[in-house]
Amino acid sequence: KALADRTEFYRERRAASSDAPEPDEPSEDEHLRQLAWVADQVSSREDSLSWSHHREVAKLEPASHDAPDQTDRPVTRASAVRSHRMKWLYKGRLALGYLAVWTGAGDIGKSMFAAWTIKGLTRGELEGEFYGKPQDALIVATEDGREDMWKPRLVAVGADLERVFFLDYPAGWNLRDGIATIAAALDANTPLLFIDAAMSHMPPAHGGETVNSPTFARDALGPLAGLCRERQAAALFGLHPPKARAGSFADTVQASGAFSQLPRVGLLFGYHPDDSELPREEQRRVVLRGKGNAGRNPGALSYRITERLVEFDDGDSDLIGYVTDVESCEVTERELLSAGRPPMPEEGERQPSKAEQVEQIIRERFADGEERPSIYDELVAAGFTKTTIDRARLKLLITRKMPGAMHCPWMWRLRPEHVGSSNSANSCGSSEDASTSRGGSPTTDTKCVPS
Repeated sequence: KALADRTEFYRERRAASSDAPEPDEPSEDEHLRQLAWVADQVSSREDSLSWSHHREVAKLEPASHDAPDQTDRPVTRASAVRSHRMKWLYKGRLALGYLAVWTGAGDIGKSMFAAWTIKGLTRGELEGEFYGKPQDALIVATEDGREDMWKPRLVAVGADLERVFFLDYPAGWNLRDGIATIAAALDANTPLLFIDAAMSHMPPAHGGETVNSPTFARDALGPLAGLCRERQAAALFGLHPPKARAGSFADTVQASGAFSQLPRVGLLFGYHPDDSELPREEQRRVVLRGKGNAGRNPGALSYRITERLVEFDDGDSDLIGYVTDVESCEVTERELLSAGRPPMPEEGERQPSKAEQVEQIIRERFADGEERPSIYDELVAAGFTKTTIDRARLKLLITRKMPGAMHCPWMWRLRPEHVGSSNSANSCGSSEDASTSRGGSPTTDTKCVPS
């Protein structure tokens, strides 16, 4: 109809013309066909026509905002979306409808804290949406056995065992391809899924991608994230931290950064920095929110691990650890990451390199110039590479092998010029040490490398 209306424009233009119509002037039907072609060019955004033709031909009324939505458009009006507040299974720490990840040093009691969280949910004691309303929890047990670790742990902490379920899955099962298994196990009364080791349930690598690839990580966790949104459940999975020193929460999550980016909340575990002088078993543990894309940060919690005698179903009994004395504390992420390590830089300062960190540790340990056993293995365990350690060792230390048996320790002491000095200086090595190459990088002398 719009095209037919435009025919009148051409008729009036011809009538106003003083020249006689050309013999080959198109008919009105031909005009309509030309107009149809013009409209097609406009819709395909071709630039072959001048703006004057567009202006004359495409005078269409704008669509009314009151008109009904076109059913073939894959859109939803914002006005049709029913908004609601963010809902929390555990206020500020586990959001309903989203993934959460936690990480921290080994043997710090992360699984025990998971059991404490499950206990709070099944007893209706957890601060959040279900306070006073006990709910079920689903566990994907991988590294820890159900019979000898998880059930005794849940008994020790006081969870309602009738409300805790373990997912039954076949060999080779993974989180992406086996999402239907989780969907069948999560019902309306099960708002929490805990996966104690997500890396054990990654899909097979393909196309050269591995867990270090962001697309692989998102592909692996995408179905689980979608299921959480659909069921309004919280899924919490654990990852081991890398050995290298971390400067932020993202650095504490192993493999691809997507494992910390896809979850909306990330929880970090560590030892309380004020308890560093106490024996390890007496130190308080701390958990805090290292990442949060939603809601207000609830602050850090400190807790202790104690033991309780638990009787097993086979008649035996043993002492089982569980979480107790959970309370708020003022520990920050920076303090938690720095505990037991050289001080981290202030905001805006350059973070020391790995080599500078190793040098600082060596200077502090051997500051008095006395000879002591090597801390080589300790530095390796802290995540520093052997190359980095060797360079710092050759730069700062005089090393020698204790005489005697084959496995006698190496002994280290600072070179005299570095005793009591915080400045790094290059010096010539002794006959026991490797010399420095022309480029300034030390060459390795194998007899100076601890066995």
